[in-house]
Amino acid sequence: GAGYASEALKSLLADMFSRRGLHRVVAVTVADNSASRALLTRLGFRLEAHYASAFYDYRAERWVDSVGYALLASEWGAN
Repeated sequence: GAGYASEALKSLLADMFSRRGLHRVVAVTVADNSASRALLTRLGFRLEAHYASAFYDYRAERWVDSVGYALLASEWGAN
């Protein structure tokens, strides 16, 4: 809640798009992780996929869904 993840991800994206010249970045997170999903949305990522029962959570002892987000270099530059 202190903004550390946001600042870290902004720096990482700037490096990926500017210095490394990537065209597209994809992020996948657990569907129930509202904080991660909100962060990705705030930074301009768009939701592209919902994967049902994507992996097994051994701590919760159940299958969980995940979601995929993506951001293009041209979209990052527009931010």
